[in-house]
Order: sequence, then structure tokens, then C-alpha cells
Amino acid sequence: MSLKAVKFFLIQLFVLVFLSGCSSGSSEDANGNTSTGSSASISLAVLDSAGSQVNTVTAGNALTLRARLTNANGLAITNQEVSFIASAGTVSATSRLTNSDGQTEVTFDSSNVTPSVVTVTASTTYNDEEVSVSAQIEVQSSQVQPVQPPTLTLSVVDQNDIETTSITQGSLLSVTATLLSSSGAAIEQQIVSFSSTAGSFSAASRL
Repeated sequence: MSLKAVKFFLIQLFVLVFLSGCSSGSSEDANGNTSTGSSASISLAVLDSAGSQVNTVTAGNALTLRARLTNANGLAITNQEVSFIASAGTVSATSRLTNSDGQTEVTFDSSNVTPSVVTVTASTTYNDEEVSVSAQIEVQSSQVQPVQPPTLTLSVVDQNDIETTSITQGSLLSVTATLLSSSGAAIEQQIVSFSSTAGSFSAASRL
């Protein structure tokens, strides 16, 4: 065999070894996070109530943890026990059997979990080999930010449009009320009532 042929053979061998090493380990696909062993692969998807994949939840709400188990040929592994654990919160069952599609699922409950990142894990032992996969869920605070009240200011001007805090008996003053939201935006079509300890207004309320 020539030196050139030997080099070509070694390059091919290196590529095959490299690709073989890339075929195992963890990845992420349409089924969620996936971990691949020599005889089985397990995936874990975190789903909300609409069935969409998520990685966040408001404290007190629940998510679905769906695991899928397949063999080295990509075929579903049925009636195989899969265990579930969570670093915080609770799961509805610590283990379940896979169905005809190789899937099984439990509910993750985030009640009483403080805002933090929770790690959930699904694992199984198949052909004496343990395979496991994890996903992280950010539990967010359920506290509602208090709504700031609007502000109401009064402007009192005399007949010369000059602001004043006093009045001569028998004179007229113009009172303008300005209602703004907490962000400073004008609030329209809101009834404002007027009253005083003496004298009278031209209208008891205005929009």
C-alpha cells in the first residue's frame, strides 16, 4: 500500500471515529432535550397546557413532562419504566411505563417553589445501561405588581388666566382638573366631581 493510500485510509478512519463519537451524548430536537446511549435514547419535553414547549412557568402553575424512549434503531420502547425527579416542586408520579409510542408523562407542580431554576430529570435502565436526560425550568414570581393610582391636580386661575389662591368676593375663578395615569397619559371620559365649602360651581361634575 502506498504512503498516499495509507494517509487517505487514516483520514477516513479519523472521520468515522469522530462521527461515531458525535452520535452519543445530549442534544435538543423537536421532542425536547435528548440523551443517547449505546442501546437507547431518551428525550424530555416540557410542555404547557396548550402543548407548546416552554422553559418558564409562573409559580403555582403546572407543566407536563413528556419522556420518549427509543432503541438504537429509532423504534419506540414500550412498557419500559421511566423515573422522574425534580430539584424543587413535585412530580405527579416518580415513575411511569412507556406506551406504544414509547412515551410517558407526568405533571410538574411548581406550587410553593420560590423564583429559581428547577432541574427536572427523566431516566431509565435499558439493557443494563442507564440513560437519563434533564431540562431546566425557570420558575418566575407570581406576585402581581401593584397598580399605581392616577393623579388628579387642580389649577385655579382668575379672569386674567393667572393662577391664584385667593378671590375677591363676587369674583369668578376657573377651576381646571387634570387626570393622568401613572405613566403620565391623559385619562379621558372620566367623571370628575367638584365641591367646595363655600360658593358654588357651574357644574357639580364634568367629563
